[in-house]
Amino acid sequence: MFQTDDLSTEPEIKKSEEEIIKELKSLFLNSMKNLVPKEKYGVMFSGGVDSSLIAIIAKQLNPNLTCYTVAYEGVTKPEDLKVAEKIAKEYRLDLEVIRLRLEDFENYAKKVNSIIDHPDVIRISVGVVTYLACERAVKDGIKILFGGLGSEEIFAGYQRHKKAVDINKECLEGLKHLEERDISRDEPIARDLGIKLAVPFLDQELIKYALRIPSKFKIDEENNKIIIRKVAESLGLKHEYAFRKKLAAQYGSAIDKALQKVSKQKGFKFKSDYLNSLWAFR
Repeated sequence: MFQTDDLSTEPEIKKSEEEIIKELKSLFLNSMKNLVPKEKYGVMFSGGVDSSLIAIIAKQLNPNLTCYTVAYEGVTKPEDLKVAEKIAKEYRLDLEVIRLRLEDFENYAKKVNSIIDHPDVIRISVGVVTYLACERAVKDGIKILFGGLGSEEIFAGYQRHKKAVDINKECLEGLKHLEERDISRDEPIARDLGIKLAVPFLDQELIKYALRIPSKFKIDEENNKIIIRKVAESLGLKHEYAFRKKLAAQYGSAIDKALQKVSKQKGFKFKSDYLNSLWAFR
């Protein structure tokens, strides 16, 4: 995993956007080449720019991959599923859709709750998505699963980046907390199921470079993560997919809706109260 001790936002890279895209593209491709195995493997696929970029490059390196999209289909089809199916068809990706049934949510919430520390609404909701993808990959005989963890941090993908005085310093600060916030959730789940997570955006050299990219190439009033979106376009991802505005995993998959609905069925006003009631099963 990456180290934060020697990371810095200085000196800022003094190059044109075109030059930065070219160099960033090279770093990302090197990271992917180092991670893509010879055996079959999988990609956690939401139809966002990160997982789509990973999938299309991974397929070029070793086409023996399966993309996994998790969704709770309630009243309407989740947005992530709609886009994932469209991209998979267009780029000829092998897609498996994991449809969570409402009656199964509590069972998976309990499983995630028993694995991770400090469970809360977000950690459980996202954790269920990770668990379902890993579980299906194991059934398919897959041991390595790719994910886009880290991209939001190094390329300024959160709302807090727009509010920051120094965007790159905010990126670095977020990266320092990635372990406690996200890695401590996903890694234990994957490990419990016998899956190794591959995270190309957390390549050390890629991180070092990304943290020094001028913030004007990362974020503006309309878009975030601009530079990696343009890298994705340069590598063959259509503009509409590269610049898709995506919801967080728990919302795009509609897992949060499942949690909300189950909470009400169980007589809880708040999702957090319902999840707290599951602690008895730890």
